[in-house]
Amino acid sequence: MLGTVLVYAGATALVFVGIIILSTVIGPKFRTPTKEKPFECGSISLDSIETIKVPLSFYDVALAFLVFDVEILFLFPLAWTWFEGNALGGVLFLLFLFILSLGLIFEIKQSRFFVY
Repeated sequence: MLGTVLVYAGATALVFVGIIILSTVIGPKFRTPTKEKPFECGSISLDSIETIKVPLSFYDVALAFLVFDVEILFLFPLAWTWFEGNALGGVLFLLFLFILSLGLIFEIKQSRFFVY
């Protein structure tokens, strides 16, 4: 078992070092002012990043999205144990869904999903 882990770690390190070496050999060599400008979504930004005003509620929505996205990832293994016939897995699955729905109801009551 340890030998397999060491081979896998060695192969991963070899690929990592290979990618770094290839990027330095093949990558661009000359930096120009045009290449150093920020480029986003297919257009050159006209304002500096300091002048862009982002509403605070945007961050609430982004944070809620990340939390619920990670929680949804936990549903897959729980659902798998439930469908295999494990009663404890089914109870945990329903409990997790209940807690997840409580968090969703709380976020809706706080009006965090509405960006003004």
